[in-house]
Amino acid sequence: MTTKPTARAALTWRGVTARRMARHALAEPATGLGRAGIAGVLCGAHAQVLTAAELSIGRRIAGAVMEAPATLTVGTVTVGAHA
Repeated sequence: MTTKPTARAALTWRGVTARRMARHALAEPATGLGRAGIAGVLCGAHAQVLTAAELSIGRRIAGAVMEAPATLTVGTVTVGAHA
């Protein structure tokens, strides 16, 4: 049995970076995903400090705002230490 050689993918740093920024909702905020959906896209949100995790997830959701330290509001849902 003979196998055909596979074609090599043509990757550039610019293309890889653009793909990753889009995949991680950093090129533009996600509109159809909530906090759990964003965490799933990221394969989990890791942070030593609660506010760092909230910022990491909130940055990627359209319309999310930080109201106070450790409080993230997405639409009508508020989570965090001050919720």
